[in-house]
Amino acid sequence: MGLIFSVLAIAWTGSLFNKEHGWIAGAFSFLSPILSAEFLKFENDQLGYVFLFWAIYFFYKAKTLRQQKYNLVSLFLIIIGSAFWNGGAYLPIAFALSSWFFIPIAGIILFFFSRGLIWAPLAHSTEIITRTIKGENFPLVLEQTPLVAIKDWFLLWFGVGTLNKTILPQLTFFLAMGILQVKFAVLAIPFLSIGLMNFFAKTIESKKKWANSLAVFLVILCFFLSILWGALIFSYWPNPQVWSAIDYGIQKSKDLNAAFEPHWDLGYLVHWKNQPTQSFGSIQYKDYNSMKNMVILTEDDVNCVELKRFDKLKVFKC
Repeated sequence: MGLIFSVLAIAWTGSLFNKEHGWIAGAFSFLSPILSAEFLKFENDQLGYVFLFWAIYFFYKAKTLRQQKYNLVSLFLIIIGSAFWNGGAYLPIAFALSSWFFIPIAGIILFFFSRGLIWAPLAHSTEIITRTIKGENFPLVLEQTPLVAIKDWFLLWFGVGTLNKTILPQLTFFLAMGILQVKFAVLAIPFLSIGLMNFFAKTIESKKKWANSLAVFLVILCFFLSILWGALIFSYWPNPQVWSAIDYGIQKSKDLNAAFEPHWDLGYLVHWKNQPTQSFGSIQYKDYNSMKNMVILTEDDVNCVELKRFDKLKVFKC
């Protein structure tokens, strides 16, 4: 449902810029796998996206109708969305690039949270460079890795050249954010989709045979890709092996009267199983080999007794 409401928000935003063809901006969001993939993750961020995408709609509605009340609605939605995913705090900053209403709000956010906001998209990149120089083995986390979004935006790049100037400041902002760290790339999807909608509208209005064929092709491609991304749900993480490993690890920790320590990226799944853990949310480096009386679940190699393997995941007793 979250994906549907997000796509509707993109479609409605597109309609603000082109009443006849604007709805298709929502369909064009399927030309990138990022949005669909985000809603298949086992996180609370997805709820935030819904509110943030509708905040984008009301922001541009305020600009289109020149009515500040819609900016207030946008701000309210940003606050709710940011409660689910704190990445929403970047929206007022992006909006401030072309809105007087959001300038003081962005100033307040930067005054109180500038260090965290600046460090968030740069942290993983800096860590990669530092550890590479030191020759250390660094675990690659794609959602926090720079440049990955360049390929993941996929065919949406075609809309960049025909953008409405109104959305250009926000698009530029989130393109830069997404390139730094793909976790933020999803916030560029509404703007890229609107850009491609503009491209679509121009090709239709040209009334050239090749242009109309290209427009029809894009619409058909959206339809098939939406089905494809949906079909891939069965291959997305977490799969049954991951759940089995977590269940086994939790049960073994109880049987052996030992604490349970999962790898950080399994933390939210462990919480779902009502098992407390501090390992979740962001990359954490722990010396498993120094732990005592612990049942550990990780893909890493640990100098402890291996209890069982679940594909790449291993359960150890230390």
